Amino acid sequence: MKKMFAGMFLVLSLIVVFSVSASTPSPKVEINGVKVYSPYNHQKKGDVFVDVEAFFSTLNQAYTLNHNKKTVTFENQTININNFKEGYVASFDDLANSVEAAGYTAMATKEDGSVYLLVLPKGVMKLTPSVPKMGEHWAIPSNMPLGPIYGVEKGKLVFIEQMPAQEVFTKGESIVDLDGMKGLPSPGIDHTNIEFQEHGHEGFEVPHYDIHHYFITPQERDAIEGDIPPH
Repeated sequence: MKKMFAGMFLVLSLIVVFSVSASTPSPKVEINGVKVYSPYNHQKKGDVFVDVEAFFSTLNQAYTLNHNKKTVTFENQTININNFKEGYVASFDDLANSVEAAGYTAMATKEDGSVYLLVLPKGVMKLTPSVPKMGEHWAIPSNMPLGPIYGVEKGKLVFIEQMPAQEVFTKGESIVDLDGMKGLPSPGIDHTNIEFQEHGHEGFEVPHYDIHHYFITPQERDAIEGDIPPH
């Protein structure tokens, strides 16, 4: 009889464990809209912990893992890590802070148990508020007006843009080796808009083309309300 009750208790315990596991799925972790895949990503007491190796592999940046000290170092920024199953994990907040401390333009967004880390090249800064059907414009000032310009809406990567002057094309000149994401992750391009600005606009007041490569759908793009009128 005791063995029967012990067996029933074990079965019930397993049911409870599996039920709890099923109700707390792995968090969605993204860098610039690219998913960080790992069975070791998990939530604990409201915090999200991310597989260190998967994180830096997705970020496409070198790092040093110290198994003895249980730390990971990224560009002279060292944070603590923990064993989890067969891998190593670190707090998402600590990972995000280390990227920002290394000099990258970084912004973390959390919602519905998911985390998103925007990482733009070093030296990039915000140039405009959110523009309808575009988003905020970020860039390295010395790269303007040609760009690249990075579009951001609510902390997420929306587009990358270049603004070549019309005379470049009328003279038959080429533009090669334009900077892009500088090795950082980016999702696939959904669509591209090439718009001719006959009279230019604020910030580049000569005839030119605005070339937007969008990472979101046209429907998502058109849903961006913005804070200022479009140029």
